[in-house]
Amino acid sequence: MSLFDSASLVVTPNGYKEDKLYAIKPTDGSGDLVVTRATTATRVNSDGLIEQVPYNLLQRSEQFENAAWLAGGSGVFVVTANSTTAPNGTLTADKLIAPLTNQTIRQNVANINTTYTLSIYLKTNSGTKQMRLYINDTQIESTVNVTSDWQRFTLSGTTGGTLFGSGRVGIANVDILDNSSFVYAWGAQLVTGTSAKEYFPTTDRLDVPRLDYTNSSCPSILVEPQRTNLYLRNEEFDNASWVKSNATVTSNATNSPIGNLTSDKLIASATTSTHFIVQQPAGAVSGVTATISIFAKASELSRIQLLNNGGGLGTANFNLSAGTATLLNGVSASIENYGNGWYRCIMSYIPTITGSYNIQIRLSDNSGNTTFLGNGTDGLFIWGSQLEAGSNATSYIPTVASSVTRNADVISKTGISSLIGQTEGTLFVDVNLSVNANERRLLTISNGTEAQRLFVWTLGNLLYTSFNNISVNLGNFPIGTTKIAIGYTISGGNTTYSIKVNNNALVTGTAAAAAPNPLSAINLGSNATSGLQLNDRINSTLIWKERLSNTELAQLTTI
Repeated sequence: MSLFDSASLVVTPNGYKEDKLYAIKPTDGSGDLVVTRATTATRVNSDGLIEQVPYNLLQRSEQFENAAWLAGGSGVFVVTANSTTAPNGTLTADKLIAPLTNQTIRQNVANINTTYTLSIYLKTNSGTKQMRLYINDTQIESTVNVTSDWQRFTLSGTTGGTLFGSGRVGIANVDILDNSSFVYAWGAQLVTGTSAKEYFPTTDRLDVPRLDYTNSSCPSILVEPQRTNLYLRNEEFDNASWVKSNATVTSNATNSPIGNLTSDKLIASATTSTHFIVQQPAGAVSGVTATISIFAKASELSRIQLLNNGGGLGTANFNLSAGTATLLNGVSASIENYGNGWYRCIMSYIPTITGSYNIQIRLSDNSGNTTFLGNGTDGLFIWGSQLEAGSNATSYIPTVASSVTRNADVISKTGISSLIGQTEGTLFVDVNLSVNANERRLLTISNGTEAQRLFVWTLGNLLYTSFNNISVNLGNFPIGTTKIAIGYTISGGNTTYSIKVNNNALVTGTAAAAAPNPLSAINLGSNATSGLQLNDRINSTLIWKERLSNTELAQLTTI
């Protein structure tokens, strides 16, 4: 029997839906993990583009009777829920009746200068009826012929610079629909881009696990703490909330890291000076590390500087041609390649005042000078600024008129004592670790409380395993892929262990503490009370109810 076959619980970036991350083993669903976040979030998808999670931007995609769907017109639609079998074989398709023509059912989600694809499954009870699909009201629309067979209808287009009715997206009836001749609807979806994606059902859209493809063709499970982007209108640098100093902004100048025409061009004015934009949101706290990040792409100019101009040293230069970051002062600076010439430029520093931030986003000439003569046309592209309290930049958080908070990811399961070894067992976790000074958890198994647990954690650059309150220091953790396997045996109030990390030497010993009894809960990337988020990506987690041999631990952790 292979090690995989003998495992009692196997979790990988595999199947998922709202509120749930499916386990590969066991196959009966008893090991499926519960996902909570209570906010939407973003990820990098398999095409290397940033997208919202879930990518279906519509709520209640199969529940047209729900209040998420707004009605329009004098007669309005009459919706009867769960009236016939949907294309997926479930009794979830709704019946639509409209006593007058051009009645609408819609949601308000569209943005300006954005490419969308709307899709929906429609069929009639008999005969043919005409329906109209639309995006941003009448700006993008199409009339379709609906027959008595299920068809998925799609509509794609790019919205202009004006929103109509808050960006209405939905369907309308061209023909009258009555009790004898009507339309069934199911599976509405709106995505960014020019093509319809595989249908993803939604309810409130808030608790979807993030399978992230950053710098990889294979996904990982992204687990992050709560963060707030303090910048307002963080994609709209032409907005008055951004003060321009010897600089101008051309809006929607090229495609952004989400693949739409939403990035701006920052241009140096025709004067010898510094050229920058700045926004000064409240929220700076003396002594609390802050991180600013912005996506930038070279055009005529290829260098940019992030400079804190009030309270605390923080200056970093970024070369978008070479893909390099240079920290002049502050905590750290880094640059991340997002493809197609886009880089995320990141700087962390420690404010020495409590009040407002004052971080300039400065242009440099191609020799690296921040004071230079511009010509009123040369510049570079920028998109997606983010300012957050913390020592690293987390996943992208879009904002409009106010700051936005993305809640922490919580991925856990209780009541699974039958899947965890109580007197002996093995834990394995494969993660991508980056430098992070904060305490964070990779994997926790417990009795559901922090008082009794067995877990793997980091603090500073050190990796630990803990049995209740007795910790084993495993030394510096490797940056990048880190595979950790722990075999344990509980006897007479002691826990005897063998621990293997990557290709490092085996660590063995005995802790004078029994592991929790019973072990009944698991948390991926957090502690037993859903805190201390990993702030990195998990590739896989496996549990065995038996203690594997030291040779088998080495097999699991070989890099």
